[in-house]
Amino acid sequence: AGEALLAANNPDGIYQGAGIYISLFLVLLAGLIISVVMWRSSVFGKAAAITGLLANGIGMCYFVTLALLPSIYWLPHPISAPFRVIWYFLIALRLFKLGRKKGNP
Repeated sequence: AGEALLAANNPDGIYQGAGIYISLFLVLLAGLIISVVMWRSSVFGKAAAITGLLANGIGMCYFVTLALLPSIYWLPHPISAPFRVIWYFLIALRLFKLGRKKGNP
């Protein structure tokens, strides 16, 4: 009964398995790759690329803090969140502009 209670309420374990860490790492890595491609391209502009690099780069710091400073593992996400929102907004704005150039309603 005690093991079941610890499994349900594990204060030291943030997540139950490694899947969430792998998926978060892959999403952030994909964001970094997309930002580098934006940097080299003239379609989205340098502001979107820099914002994406900041958002995903700061997000990657989560894994460093989780390994080296677990008491502040929560810090990279709220720091990267404003950059991520601005990045999504800049991407959406550019996609809307590209859609209007093609004559789509």
